[in-house]
Amino acid sequence: MRLAPFTITFKNTTSYGKTYSWNFGDGGTSTSPTPTHIYATPGTYRIELTAVDSTTCNLVDSAFAIVRIVAPPVVTAPSTFVCLGDSVQLNATSAGALSFTWTPNTGLNNSSISNPRSAPLASTAYYVTVADSFCSTTDTVNVAVYSNQTKIIPGNAQICLGDSVKLTTDSSYVSYAWSTGTTASFTEVKTAGPVYVVTTDKHGCKGKDSVEVQAYSKVPLFERDTAICLTHIVHLYADSGDFTYLWEPPFSLNKNNIFNPVATPIVTTVYTVTVTNGPCVTTDSVKITVKPTPVVQAVPDSIMVLPGQTVTLNAVGTPPFTWSPAKGLSCTDCDYPTVVVDSNTMYYVQVADSDGCSAMDSVILDVIPTMYVPNAFTPNHDGLNDVFRPVFTGYISIEVWIFDRWGTEIYHWTTLDGGWDGTVNGDKVQEDTYVYMIKAESYTHKNFQQIGRVTVIR
Repeated sequence: MRLAPFTITFKNTTSYGKTYSWNFGDGGTSTSPTPTHIYATPGTYRIELTAVDSTTCNLVDSAFAIVRIVAPPVVTAPSTFVCLGDSVQLNATSAGALSFTWTPNTGLNNSSISNPRSAPLASTAYYVTVADSFCSTTDTVNVAVYSNQTKIIPGNAQICLGDSVKLTTDSSYVSYAWSTGTTASFTEVKTAGPVYVVTTDKHGCKGKDSVEVQAYSKVPLFERDTAICLTHIVHLYADSGDFTYLWEPPFSLNKNNIFNPVATPIVTTVYTVTVTNGPCVTTDSVKITVKPTPVVQAVPDSIMVLPGQTVTLNAVGTPPFTWSPAKGLSCTDCDYPTVVVDSNTMYYVQVADSDGCSAMDSVILDVIPTMYVPNAFTPNHDGLNDVFRPVFTGYISIEVWIFDRWGTEIYHWTTLDGGWDGTVNGDKVQEDTYVYMIKAESYTHKNFQQIGRVTVIR
């Protein structure tokens, strides 16, 4: 018994045959000793083989055989689809079938029945083999798996209180069910909180997504116009918090992305601040009026004077003037104060206008360095002329050596207030003339040197 269509290669066991004639019972013939024949349709066929041998007394002989060709089982197993996470029933039908075998068995609840349920995680090709009493056949069932991956956009939904945000999905679907109650493809949300949507795609698969809508409020701004004097600074302020700031124009600001930048405008400027809190944007502006600085100038800005000289100070500008420091000045609020100079001194003159803006300039009085060295002194402890020392002004360092008439150094000092009391190692020197050498440095860093004689009188 064979399954149609079926190909048979016949075996010939005839002895002494020379020629052969085959009749396959379906109208087909052959003269081949071992022919091959295809039976296309089921049925019972009588095969006849005739052999001829002229060299024997039996010239012709025949043999017969019966072949039954049966039809294969017919299986019907349609392909289908399923939504991810769901299951679908597969169906294979075949008249007279005795067994069903499904492979692979992944996702099947039973691989040995005609109608198992399938829940694959991905699209799968199943093969079902059906067998009857004689034959078996195999068919393919393709199960396509569809997944509805609904996504709400934007995923980080934010609203500014009083406004709304539009939520939609990343793809088009057959139906929508929003938690807000609408069945449109989008929804407008005005309050904070969770929002979800359930969708159905063209395959009937359902998908769901949710977002948490966050609410923000606008940042209140209360900028106040103000005025400053030229070269002064002013602090700008906006409400502080975890916000984003942008001050414009940025020039003359130490930073333009903080809530309290420092501004040093040189002309009247309107600054605009934009504060962003999530989706909320608030803008305000402040005008900083720059007042001009009054003008004052000390003339000249430096004066060379002798110790004890009286000097008149002078300034040009808009009175009243204020002079400082007050020490030594004839007045501090007059136009032309006088001062008796005994050391280098810096004086300042300041003016202020009705807006409170002020200006200042300075003049330096440089005392001309002087050096007077006495030629005699009387170390008799009467409190008069007891110590030999130079009298000087304008020097910052001094060094003095004393020598006897034979050139031997007998005394030495390096302090500005130093001097010689007419002794050597505690013993009084005799009346005589001695030699001194002085080295000094002025405040202008010029060096001074002098060698002379001094007489000790007792």
